[in-house]
This record gives sequence, structure tokens and C-alpha cells, in this order.
Amino acid sequence: MEAISIIEAASNEGQLAQIRGLNLEKLGGRRKGQLSIRLSRQYRLIYTRIDDCLVILEISKHYQ
Repeated sequence: MEAISIIEAASNEGQLAQIRGLNLEKLGGRRKGQLSIRLSRQYRLIYTRIDDCLVILEISKHYQ
């Protein structure tokens, strides 16, 4: 999946924020500390980083 490769290649979230098509968002509430990027108009990937590892938490329909 191209989005995962892009996330892994970035050294920080600032680099990801510069890629407009990803729509990087820092999440809040019960998802505080997690981030999301847009995979398509309908789906988003929710992830976090633990140490230097990318941990994919969920791929979900946006706003569901």
C-alpha cells in the first residue's frame, strides 16, 4: 500500500503534513495520540508510532 510506504519513509509527521493529499490529522478524545491519513474519500488509516515502529490501528470509513 503506497500510503504505508509514505508514512514509513517520513522521519516525522511534519513531513507528512506537507503532503496535501494525505490530509494528516492528529486525533483527539479517545483517540488522543493517534493520527489519521486519508486513503480515499471514504476511507482513512488510523495509526500511531511506538518507538520507531509504525502501528496501524484501523482502516475505517471516515466519520463512522
